[in-house]
Amino acid sequence: MVYLLIILAMLLVVGPIFWVRPSPKERRIAEFRALAMQRGVKVEPVSLVTDEYYKKVSERNLHVADYQWVRYRRVSKEGKVGPGIRAQWTQRKDREGVFLWEPNPITTSEPDSVSQYLDEWRKAADMRFLGLEFGPRSVSLVWTEEGTKDELIQILTMLETLDNAQ
Repeated sequence: MVYLLIILAMLLVVGPIFWVRPSPKERRIAEFRALAMQRGVKVEPVSLVTDEYYKKVSERNLHVADYQWVRYRRVSKEGKVGPGIRAQWTQRKDREGVFLWEPNPITTSEPDSVSQYLDEWRKAADMRFLGLEFGPRSVSLVWTEEGTKDELIQILTMLETLDNAQ
């Protein structure tokens, strides 16, 4: 009986410690975000409830609401021009269930540097990516932070390339 009480007391002490420890997924996401910040990329969550554009996208595409979306934004440094375009490409499903990347505004034509990445994502029908956004001095990718460290490095390199493309 004494041993049982000792074991129970040990579990009461050790249990909360294991409960507070980050899960492997949380550790991976923390590592991703630290690497992104080292490379000059800002990380911000995207709320499908408050973001007007993505709220409309999620209403038309129910699969979008199943994920936690995060925007990785690279802002051009002082003195640099940046990509020089203002546009957005969003992945959605059409009525047949085929993934499409549509531009916003719809009249926007894809620069070659953008087409390279969108073509890869079209072929893979990769649901991890939701949007590619260009501002006057920034380029952003909205995604789920799922993947490997090597894939993250490819994404960060892509953002740097698109930021320097003119």
